[in-house]
Amino acid sequence: MTDSKRILNEFYNLCVEARCDFDLYRSAFEQHPKQTTLCIDAAPFFFNDIARILTRYLVIHICRLTDPAGKGAKKNLTTNYIVTALPWPDKVRDHLGAANELLMTFRAKLEPARNRRIAHTDLHSQVNRLERMGTFNKGEDITFFADLQTFYDIAHRELFGTSAPAIAAAGSTDTHYVFRAFAKAKLYDRCYRCTDRQRNTDVLDLEDHYIG
Repeated sequence: MTDSKRILNEFYNLCVEARCDFDLYRSAFEQHPKQTTLCIDAAPFFFNDIARILTRYLVIHICRLTDPAGKGAKKNLTTNYIVTALPWPDKVRDHLGAANELLMTFRAKLEPARNRRIAHTDLHSQVNRLERMGTFNKGEDITFFADLQTFYDIAHRELFGTSAPAIAAAGSTDTHYVFRAFAKAKLYDRCYRCTDRQRNTDVLDLEDHYIG
């Protein structure tokens, strides 16, 4: 296996990781309004914290994937490195460059948040509580991952001569089990046939099983 193939395989792993985290966020907070309401009703602090952590990490993911290629011994495995450092035919390099431009356009919207509030703490931004950073239009994040797949498709087909695997893993999240458990718990609380004593006993048994 050539170095270029090894590099592209590792880049694929980074893409899959980022896409899995993106799918986790969407499945938890953008799947259905009722799910969001269920989260807030069940544990508002917990789910607000999880949403904040995932949002920040997704910004890091996207910026890491599209960081500069680096220089000398300090090189970064990014789209820019793949375009500029690997040996491509001119036509393929042009196609990769065009796909990368789309990725960089979205990155530019997130970069202020990454540089000033997430990866670093810019004094002015923090003291003045500049919160409106990293904003973008609805659906642009979805488009970014579609463009990322296109970018990878171009490189993979050139190096391997076959269609590229999807960076979106099937069954990458199981948040539906969490929401199902919440929904069942709410229904259980409303059950008029269950006494408070029975509910308390069942809850204690559950805590002993999973926590004790």
